[in-house]
Amino acid sequence: MTIARFAFGLYAGGFIAFVNVLTCVGWSMVNTMAGAEAFYAMTNTKLPLAVCILILAIGYLNLANSL
Repeated sequence: MTIARFAFGLYAGGFIAFVNVLTCVGWSMVNTMAGAEAFYAMTNTKLPLAVCILILAIGYLNLANSL
């Protein structure tokens, strides 16, 4: 985001960085939902979809913290 700060200034660059964070969070939610639906289908609907989402979200969090 250094180039954005150089091109747009401190405050506009900060806004662009904030929009980038929102974009990353949004795509993370989309990927989690897609994975949870695949996990839900693999378990033959024995686990509720909300539980599949929680399992994947906790797994992603553990993976991110271990790196």
